[in-house]
Amino acid sequence: MRGWQKIILILLILVSGCATTRNYEKALNALIGSNEEDLVLIFGQPNKSYNLPDGRTVIEYSRYRVVEKNVGEPYLSMLPENYIGTPDIYKKTLWCKTSFVLDQTGTITSWSHEGNDCKASPAK
Repeated sequence: MRGWQKIILILLILVSGCATTRNYEKALNALIGSNEEDLVLIFGQPNKSYNLPDGRTVIEYSRYRVVEKNVGEPYLSMLPENYIGTPDIYKKTLWCKTSFVLDQTGTITSWSHEGNDCKASPAK
């Protein structure tokens, strides 16, 4: 498969179907054997990269977001002014860190991810 065809296939996998960890992992598996240029084209600039003692490179992408949801109704307080309070707001931090290991030639050999929001691409 040609390089540009592989990139299109990976992009289609990343944006298609339900957002699940399984689909995300399929997309990551499709990147095995690709090079660093392909990775940057798909995911953008990494958040972090470092070299391992054996000459391999690790490239990391991290994403964090806070989701807010009203879980209550505005309420009427017992104050004489009949102050109306705000609803209770539930906040949750969603995050995903995806790491790729590249060999000495710049080829992706493995990946790993962790977090509670690794269901969709952190693509740019």
